[in-house]
Amino acid sequence: MGVEPLLVTNTKGVFISSRRGSEGLVRSGFSLVPLEKEDQVLSSLFWSLRSTSEKFGWGNRYSSVPQAIEGMKEKGSTPKTLVVSTSLTLGEEPVTGKFGEITIISSSILPKDCALVTADPSLLGVYIRVGDYLSVQLYRVDQTTSVVSPDAMVR
Repeated sequence: MGVEPLLVTNTKGVFISSRRGSEGLVRSGFSLVPLEKEDQVLSSLFWSLRSTSEKFGWGNRYSSVPQAIEGMKEKGSTPKTLVVSTSLTLGEEPVTGKFGEITIISSSILPKDCALVTADPSLLGVYIRVGDYLSVQLYRVDQTTSVVSPDAMVR
């Protein structure tokens, strides 16, 4: 099973589309992201995933959470984490919980009425932290992630 399509962080902390090199290696950058600023990585992931998905026609953009969960299942991935904007939890405070096998986390960093659905972390990719520096590589993002946005349309 291949790892493409890929999203990786660059040295500016932005997720970009990437591919394996001729040696089979994936390059990504480390950027300064102190732990207290780590939520900004989630915001960067949301916007990069949304725009890159649209650009390449991955078909992992949905207008509702149930559609996103079903879409991932149809592509052979098991949804494990749902990160939702606090507006979807009907409150201002972040909450966590479980819905069956899916862990639900609310975040004030995501745009209103938006969410991310991801597969098991062991399939999703690699997160490397060295002190205040962070690098992330996400694999098969067309299958292991889904973006929920009210204005999204599946292609």
